[in-house]
Amino acid sequence: MVVWFFIDFEIVDSMLIVLIIFLLTSVLFSLAGFINAVFAQSFDDISIVPTFILMPMTYLGGMFYSVKILPKFWQDMSKFNPIYYMVDSFIEYDCYISNIYFLST
Repeated sequence: MVVWFFIDFEIVDSMLIVLIIFLLTSVLFSLAGFINAVFAQSFDDISIVPTFILMPMTYLGGMFYSVKILPKFWQDMSKFNPIYYMVDSFIEYDCYISNIYFLST
């Protein structure tokens, strides 16, 4: 709400969809962290998943750049990444721009 004082902020028509996407993304990452903690034998085992799995998935998911600038091989590899679809759905319903065909139709 504080942002309304500084910029012209408008609530989009699809705010319910944005909240559902936010909730599902939060639940997914919470469950993944819980499962990681359950199967870890020591404190050091907990850092394996974020370092070697989550970080590459984040970079290939298009969170910091558009996946369209990647080479064709890495674009195709990004399509198997669930973070790619989470990021793209946030971008789709916040900015009305999508990299996924069925979201932009």
